[in-house]
Amino acid sequence: MLQYLKTSRAKKLKKSYSLLELLCVIAIIVILVALQIGAINKAKESSRRAICNVAKQQRILSIQLGLDYEVDKNCYDCHAGI
Repeated sequence: MLQYLKTSRAKKLKKSYSLLELLCVIAIIVILVALQIGAINKAKESSRRAICNVAKQQRILSIQLGLDYEVDKNCYDCHAGI
């Protein structure tokens, strides 16, 4: 009977995780999230550049056609090329 109690306690202890294991898992998750944030920022910057290029093309086209076209004030790169 005593042997049974020891093995059942050992099984219960084996099911739980140590603090070090939990901290390692959290650290890995944090690293993966940091990598994802970097990729998201790159994508955001790329889309901002694409929007600015379209705005530049629209402004050039409006100048060629003689129209009065206002460029988005939030797009800083749009004013550089013209």
